[in-house]
Amino acid sequence: MKTKLLLAFFCFYFVNTLKAQNPFPIFSDNPQWYLIHTFSIDEPFNVFYTYGQEVNACGKTYNKVIKDFSYTQGYIRNEGKKVYFRNSTNCSDLEYLVYDFSLAVGDSFSTITYTSEGEANISFKVKTIEPYIISNGDTVSKFDMEYSILIRGSVFKSSIPFFEGIGSIQNPFYFTGCFFDGGCENLVSFICLHKNENLYASFSSQCFLGFVDVKENETSNNFSISPNPANDYFKINVENFDDFKQTYFRLLDLSGKLLWEKTFEEIENQNVSIQKLNNGLYFLQAVENGKILKAQKVLVQH
Repeated sequence: MKTKLLLAFFCFYFVNTLKAQNPFPIFSDNPQWYLIHTFSIDEPFNVFYTYGQEVNACGKTYNKVIKDFSYTQGYIRNEGKKVYFRNSTNCSDLEYLVYDFSLAVGDSFSTITYTSEGEANISFKVKTIEPYIISNGDTVSKFDMEYSILIRGSVFKSSIPFFEGIGSIQNPFYFTGCFFDGGCENLVSFICLHKNENLYASFSSQCFLGFVDVKENETSNNFSISPNPANDYFKINVENFDDFKQTYFRLLDLSGKLLWEKTFEEIENQNVSIQKLNNGLYFLQAVENGKILKAQKVLVQH
């Protein structure tokens, strides 16, 4: 009898821990993705995704995916336990199935992916499904997926995990992978996902919380950055010079690495050079007496 009660309790706990959720973040989640993109011959660079707005197209409602706060990556939507992606709102363009979390172990689905050779057909098969505890303490379903893809006349096979409510641990919007001789010329690594300015899921210690730790609160130390996006330089504009006499500024990348730290007097009315920075998103913090007063995003686009 005791064994049956314990088993019933475990089943009740497990079912209630796996909360009902959307298969992929929705607009009201205010999602923010941080990824690292690596090319074999270049330095890795940060990639930041968010939703721009909800868009009605082709009889469906999509979330507009924005890359680095300026570039439209595409459009994504949920339908039941499935997730669909399209490159544009042109209804003659294909809509791709990205995820299907309604599948059971042994089930499969086929879709389209992008490679250096162009579009390619790819097939996924569910190997296992198990619970996985994410950073905020919630438990989601982890799907271990086997995949096979035909490239240059050869079939490549490997595996990758999909997380319900999060997506792939590579690019969450469309599949990327390494196919040639175990090498990887183009790799996207999913670092973390925030929802409504709170850490939701992290897959790396590199996840930097600086862009959510400081809200744009109402303080007297208001400043702005121009131009933004910036190419070779930017300037810091303040409303009241007296408010910044004891303030210093520091610039950080998405991993939280401190790039430089300067007093306001050092950069007052100066063009701050960013010529040596890689394209991507950075954060400028105003700090006084060790306290972060305000933070602004800076997008570098050479």
